[in-house]
Amino acid sequence: MTKKILTLSFAFLILISFVFTSCAKNEEKEFAKAAEQLKKYQMVEKKESEPTTQEVKTEAKKEGPMALDFSLQMTDGTKFTLLQNLDKPILVNYWATWCPPCVREFPDLEEMYKNYKDRMHFVAINSAETKDVIEAFMTKNKYTIPVAMDSDNAVGMMYGIASIPTTFIVDTEGRIVFAQLGMMTKKQMQNAIEAAL
Repeated sequence: MTKKILTLSFAFLILISFVFTSCAKNEEKEFAKAAEQLKKYQMVEKKESEPTTQEVKTEAKKEGPMALDFSLQMTDGTKFTLLQNLDKPILVNYWATWCPPCVREFPDLEEMYKNYKDRMHFVAINSAETKDVIEAFMTKNKYTIPVAMDSDNAVGMMYGIASIPTTFIVDTEGRIVFAQLGMMTKKQMQNAIEAAL
């Protein structure tokens, strides 16, 4: 009986962890599918303690898969093409305004953008929301990070993203050297960015 209770408690904690760190775009069963898809991009496994910059750098030295190219319209009217911006590493964050973990993560993402924009490109790809909704959110919170609009979820489907936020970093050779499904802490972001520079 005690063993059964412990098993149920453990399962509940896993579910709660998922709810508070990511948002399923379709159904929760898609989370497992997304996690499996992300494995081929995952350079750093999620640990109980946050990895140090050196640990991330060591993992990032491993050859990652080539990023799939895409072009998206930005909210400022310009076009962003991933593999045409390899003069610097690129941090891509896939998000939406309706996703609580995405919203909680955004202040740290904005801070990283302000601190590292001279050394790294940043693009926050919004999942299928209108320009008006995105701009209202950005203006209200005074965010300045560049935002691309994945209006039909084509990029999300291309990368197998079924749960958000999802973050990945592409190096100057076009390889994915870091990827994480779920909300990141400021320290995790900083370590991943420093490792990619």
